[in-house]
Amino acid sequence: MSIIDNLVYDRTQADVDRVFTLKRKILTEGLSSLSAEEKTEYMAGMKGAYNYGDMNRVGQAVAYIANRMTSLPGQLAAYRAKKGVADDPIYHVPYDPSSVVVAAKTNWAMGDTPTQSLVKAYLNNLTFSESSRFPRTHRWFRAVWTISLFPRQITLNISCMSSTQR
Repeated sequence: MSIIDNLVYDRTQADVDRVFTLKRKILTEGLSSLSAEEKTEYMAGMKGAYNYGDMNRVGQAVAYIANRMTSLPGQLAAYRAKKGVADDPIYHVPYDPSSVVVAAKTNWAMGDTPTQSLVKAYLNNLTFSESSRFPRTHRWFRAVWTISLFPRQITLNISCMSSTQR
């Protein structure tokens, strides 16, 4: 199991609407206007809300995927050496591993205020575009992705790429 398994990727508009319904009720009528069930639901960290826990999970996922991408060339080389397989372009990744650089913040806490520079760094980590560097023959790995939307697919693609040579 990896951090990817803990991401929320199935958040719906109804989930978000529920957060805003309760938030609107609190802002107009006060916290005491919530029923015990609503208060428990709101305080438990609703699926439709995006909070510090989500930001930490996404930061951890960004770091995990960057690590997978930078370690994959070494894993492929080790496989070739172990199996005595000759070097072949199929064992080369279609990107420069040194270009995979992220600075994922993973220590957000309740009450932290995301400054403009922190949010910019966060969003830069989320969107990774290497597609212009990938040859047309490597369409299976070309990607412009957003981690919070497609985490399982990204990991699946990286895992498939590294496991097809086994």
